[in-house]
Amino acid sequence: MCLTEPDLQSEDHYHVLGLKCSAADKDVSAAYKRLALKYHPDKNLDDRDHAELVFKRITHAYETLRDPMKRDAYDNACNSKSFSTPGNSNTSPGDLGSAERADELYRRFFGTGGFSSPPNINVAGIFNFEQKAQAKPVKVARKVATPEHFILPGSAVAIRGLANKPDLNGKSARVREWSAAKGRYEVALTCGALLSLRPRNITQLCFVQVSSHDNQPELTGRTGEIMDFNEETGCYVVLMEDPALVIELPPKNCVFGVGTAGVLEGLGDEQLSGKMCSIISIDHNASRYVVQCEGGRQLKVRFEKVVF
Repeated sequence: MCLTEPDLQSEDHYHVLGLKCSAADKDVSAAYKRLALKYHPDKNLDDRDHAELVFKRITHAYETLRDPMKRDAYDNACNSKSFSTPGNSNTSPGDLGSAERADELYRRFFGTGGFSSPPNINVAGIFNFEQKAQAKPVKVARKVATPEHFILPGSAVAIRGLANKPDLNGKSARVREWSAAKGRYEVALTCGALLSLRPRNITQLCFVQVSSHDNQPELTGRTGEIMDFNEETGCYVVLMEDPALVIELPPKNCVFGVGTAGVLEGLGDEQLSGKMCSIISIDHNASRYVVQCEGGRQLKVRFEKVVF
């Protein structure tokens, strides 16, 4: 990760978000989410005017760095010394865009009603805590024509593990469709380019619950959002909420929701390894999923034996 201490008074967009110039796209998104959750005006009612200014500064920096063309132009301008030296801020509030624009971007990320409606995530529904049929929003949202063990079209994913195109690793994309003939997902990058990728080369960007974390027990039971997968450490990169922080968690500590599609990995039965599956229930005490594989077979596996 390329996260440093944010400097919210800086004119340098990287410094505002707490990033190094080498930050990947996923780091830019993670930094924005982390800071937006913390400095949203509705969470700082004691000093709302200042919070709104900071929030717009965060949004302005993010909108520049998330767009490849804007980011290149910004980097080139910085390299040519046409921008002010970071830290000597003289930017006025009017230079940062409108509160409405900042609010629009916030709603797009968190699915909320804006400044008057802070994030309200139905964690019980996501993880099926109540064990009721109506508390399975993932299954209800699925189209009948989409098999349970496939990732739904439109789902957000991060690219991982591409040896021949390492520059694409960490990029965000959207699933378009599954090709049974190729055994691959067709995904669309934010720039519009299309790729055909195996299931093991994408990570779903969705919510998870932290399970029995020995080193950081205070995280147990908390909810976070998958931002990426670190191939070197074998861990998911997770954005935790309230307070917001970005950490890495091994698969055994990340509990995905009922209905999530995945791929079995590292099982003793070679005929099952590599099979696509979906979670039909969760045994938290045993740290195991009950999954249904393609073909209909059901089995119980440890959390870390399913790749999402």
